[in-house]
Amino acid sequence: MRQFPAAISSGDIPEGDKKSIIDNFHKENLKLANDSISKFDTDKRQIATTMVSFSEKSLKAAREELKKCRMRILELATSDSAPDKIYQFIMADFPVSKI
Repeated sequence: MRQFPAAISSGDIPEGDKKSIIDNFHKENLKLANDSISKFDTDKRQIATTMVSFSEKSLKAAREELKKCRMRILELATSDSAPDKIYQFIMADFPVSKI
């Protein structure tokens, strides 16, 4: 059986044409998330959406919270002594309008 790292992050992508590689990595993983809606029952996946209005200051603080959450998830994965499935976690924020 092939061994894989306990966790992979877009931060692990080597330098070079990093922006293009990361953009493609994100696009492919967002496609997987989209496909999971029809592929898996809700007890096998979790998709949550929150839409908020923020100042730049609050946006920066929220992004820092997401970063902390990603780091904690990576810690959980790397400390798991008996992983039996691979899961994809995606956290994104993007503007949808200007107020």
